[in-house]
Amino acid sequence: FWTLIMGSISLTMIIPFIWMLSASMKISADVIKLPIEWIPKYFYLDNYKVVWNIGGMGQRNYHFLLSYWNSLKITSINVLGSVLTSALAGYAFAKIKFRGSNAIFLIYLATMMIPTQVTLIPKFVMFSHMELIGTFYPMILPGVVSVMGTFLMRQAFIQIHNELKESALIDGAGEFTIWRK
Repeated sequence: FWTLIMGSISLTMIIPFIWMLSASMKISADVIKLPIEWIPKYFYLDNYKVVWNIGGMGQRNYHFLLSYWNSLKITSINVLGSVLTSALAGYAFAKIKFRGSNAIFLIYLATMMIPTQVTLIPKFVMFSHMELIGTFYPMILPGVVSVMGTFLMRQAFIQIHNELKESALIDGAGEFTIWRK
């Protein structure tokens, strides 16, 4: 019974992928034709030639490899930056006691309740004043700080016993070294 249920669910996930492959090998008129032809009568590979700039139609100029490289670059910078800033902030909120740390952390957490759409225009204005429009920075900088990541890292650092930090301090380690190790 559960195998049939899971099989049905998996079909709903794979059918759009199969349709994408089928449609990529058709001309535009055949894509919208009813009834749907899942396996085309002929394979029109010019779509791939156009995307990869090998030839084909010629009037369009796609930069697929450049777009793919930019996506990889922005994603990797966002992930690495988010992990680094979340780990640093989570350690600070969990292990470094300073006045108002709990209040600051609650205010920081409250920013999760602000919808992303509300911040779009202020971010655009801010990046426009900094003359960063047309660069990768407006896509990278907002993703480098993750409130949820900071919360999760703080919770993980709270689980580490304070005696380990105290013994590292006695051995002469600084806060950054304690965080790093």
